[in-house]
Amino acid sequence: MADATLPSIFFITILMAIGLVFFVRGSFRDRTTQARYRSEREPGPLVAELQQYFEGRAYRLEVSDAEARTARFVGLVAPSVFLCGFVSLMAAAGLLCLGLVLDMALPALGSGGLVLVAGAPVAGRLYWQRARREEAVDLVFEPADQGSQLWVKAHRDELLAMEANLPLVLQESD
Repeated sequence: MADATLPSIFFITILMAIGLVFFVRGSFRDRTTQARYRSEREPGPLVAELQQYFEGRAYRLEVSDAEARTARFVGLVAPSVFLCGFVSLMAAAGLLCLGLVLDMALPALGSGGLVLVAGAPVAGRLYWQRARREEAVDLVFEPADQGSQLWVKAHRDELLAMEANLPLVLQESD
């Protein structure tokens, strides 16, 4: 029975290792999206409020073109200490499982498969390096009968924070 069980356990563990790689990659993946908002405010006061909002969130105005009705804010996104630790912990658990299965499958290794756990901090370091980056918020104002219409291209979480803190009504999203 052990002869039939080991290959299936090894197969499941390999699938888990593949999932772990995608989990680590997903932790620092770009989640930029677009959304269109409507506001009852006229473009002038809305632009001033948006500028104050983004500067309060540590963004800086990089480009502003009144003729094209566009603006671009840029800010440095810091990685999360909690997520760095969590990614490292998940990598350690996954590598421990893989090491245990390798020890069972290849008894000649002894406990050598458990050495894989030492690679777990690499996942945290990879997250830390890739998650720290500049992110941009692109705004395009469109004419509207009343108030303003605004296209925003930004990180998904930034759009959610904007919706919660500014008088904007979501019209459509990617």
